[in-house]
Amino acid sequence: MSSSVARGLLNLRRLEIEDCHSMEEVITEEEQQGEGIMTLFPLLEKLHLQTLPKLGHFFLTEHALKFPFLKQVTKYGCPEMKTFVQQKSVSTPSFESVNSADEVKVDVLNKAMFNSKVSCPNLEKLYIDQANSISVLCYHQLPTPYFSKLQTLIVSDC
Repeated sequence: MSSSVARGLLNLRRLEIEDCHSMEEVITEEEQQGEGIMTLFPLLEKLHLQTLPKLGHFFLTEHALKFPFLKQVTKYGCPEMKTFVQQKSVSTPSFESVNSADEVKVDVLNKAMFNSKVSCPNLEKLYIDQANSISVLCYHQLPTPYFSKLQTLIVSDC
């Protein structure tokens, strides 16, 4: 779908995409001028991606992205997904949990899963499982509010 369609889904709270064997990306960016923060799915709380063997990324963009209410991301069976979004930064102030059986990286980070470009001040649960290529969660000390609400951190089979 196009980014303008995604921005137009004003009341979407849950997005589930499963068993789409030829899907390579979820959102396709339209030609846009200028920089700034783009808000996609303004009320999205839960994102579930499962059995998408050709999915390389969720969204490829030069814009910073904002998911103001995103609390949970689940990603299983997406072996080609090397980046969630390729961009300058991600803003997810309501993030509560991530469930993943695959590698998750923000392309800008390269070596670490989290840095100062990824802020999840409301993240409560983080599950990382079978992420064979993640060697570092945080490369440096992050400001206190970045994970101040984190209650559960489980890392296994990495």
